[in-house]
Amino acid sequence: CRAPGILDFKDISNTSASAEIGYDVRLSSNSTTYYKPVLGNNWDSLINQYGGTLHLTGLLNNTEYEVKVKCICGNNRESGCSPTKTFTTN
Repeated sequence: CRAPGILDFKDISNTSASAEIGYDVRLSSNSTTYYKPVLGNNWDSLINQYGGTLHLTGLLNNTEYEVKVKCICGNNRESGCSPTKTFTTN
């Protein structure tokens, strides 16, 4: 299956250090979202089931993050990653 594309970031909160990410993904696919501070070394991940919006919480304030998404296809296969994009929490 094809790699998803990240569309936009919305609702980047300055009080709860969270962000909502919208992306295009095949409706028949789950996806894994990978994110980390730009200056960090380790990627965290969340699995999103059948959706194009994911809400990340527990982020650090005033921090630039990078994020990428991968589709989980049938038969234990994964797509390539979307292009990596960045956002900054307030």
